[in-house]
Amino acid sequence: MAHGPELYRKTQLEYTLVQADGKPLDGTAKVSFRQTASEYEFGCNGFMLGGFETPEENEAYERRFRELFNLMVIPFYWGDLEPEQGKPRFAKDSPAVYRRPAPDLCLEFCEKYGIAPKGHVLMYDAHNPAWLKRDTTEHLKRAFERRIRQIAERYGDRIFNWDVCNEVTYRTPGPCVPPDFAHFAYDAAEKYLPVCARLNYNDGNLWREHHDCYTVDNMLLNWLLASGRRIDCIGVQMHMIGCPKAENMLPWWGGQYLNPAHMNAALDAFSKVGLPLCMSEITLTGREDLGSGCEEFQRFLCEFYYKLWFAHPNTNGIIWWNLVDDTALGVENLAKGGLLRRNMTPKPAFEQLKKLILSEWRTSADMSYDSASRNYVRGFCGTYDVTVELPDGRTFKTTEKIVSGRRNEAKIIINQGE
Repeated sequence: MAHGPELYRKTQLEYTLVQADGKPLDGTAKVSFRQTASEYEFGCNGFMLGGFETPEENEAYERRFRELFNLMVIPFYWGDLEPEQGKPRFAKDSPAVYRRPAPDLCLEFCEKYGIAPKGHVLMYDAHNPAWLKRDTTEHLKRAFERRIRQIAERYGDRIFNWDVCNEVTYRTPGPCVPPDFAHFAYDAAEKYLPVCARLNYNDGNLWREHHDCYTVDNMLLNWLLASGRRIDCIGVQMHMIGCPKAENMLPWWGGQYLNPAHMNAALDAFSKVGLPLCMSEITLTGREDLGSGCEEFQRFLCEFYYKLWFAHPNTNGIIWWNLVDDTALGVENLAKGGLLRRNMTPKPAFEQLKKLILSEWRTSADMSYDSASRNYVRGFCGTYDVTVELPDGRTFKTTEKIVSGRRNEAKIIINQGE
């Protein structure tokens, strides 16, 4: 895992200092690069935004969220978004629903703090409204198409990252979705969302019954792609929530979640589909029946797994699922999978991720520039504050980006008339 970040998360920028008239600066200078944001997506769902009882709790949630994450998952579960037919809860002043903040409220937060929004989910065979009754396939398709069109018309120019469908292979599809709902979902998403939108497939079944290219989700993805549907990214869930007793954790999860060889094999297999992977829903347990070391165990899991995923060449992001303990869905709270305790104090896992994301995986570099040579800086991909200091002591500031997958070149303009 140690070499992965160097190989797959860093690249170089060739830079030249030029004067305001475009002519190269002749001579030397000191140039510092300080990374301020990561290209890699470190996210979390925002399901509790504005959802606590006191202003102090809500402020603490927002502060901790923006301290660590650059992506927010916004809930679009149909049943809670439109509990009453014809009255969707888009606006920020919509009636409150627990764990389902209005999309406009989430977007306002994201746009204020430069956090990327991700919509979850357009079509799903669960969490659908009670009024969506079993009917003919064509009726259901018309209903879902209206929903997707309505969402796209309102948010298509503000949200460019969408989970199109979710957990297709978990179970036999319920009666409130068409039998071919995955194929239909991608048709509708591509029809109504802009071409720049990222269309994801999201599932938690990818680890189970892993059979390389014959894993069921692998075959589904290849089938969708072969039939002409556009999929841009594979969302890989990992929720350590289902084990009934602590003493059964090792036999329950030992062959899968607690086996790094199995994990890498699964990631490698899905990489063969030819799409990037996002670790899209992550719960790492700190359950209390593990004893006094439960929080340290969760911290260890966070360090180990984040390093494993960050080092894999085909991942583009990691999304934690519930930031605060006791705010998950039902019995999932037994996992104590938050990074914050319910009183909003950070757990060791939060501090561990902060160390990785904001320190170990960020670049600070002080370079000596010489116009007689070619000048490079190598760093983690993302946004940088750049400061140039000339020999006479004058300084100039700007920003630059180091972007993965391309040759990075920059002309840094020095306005010596200032």
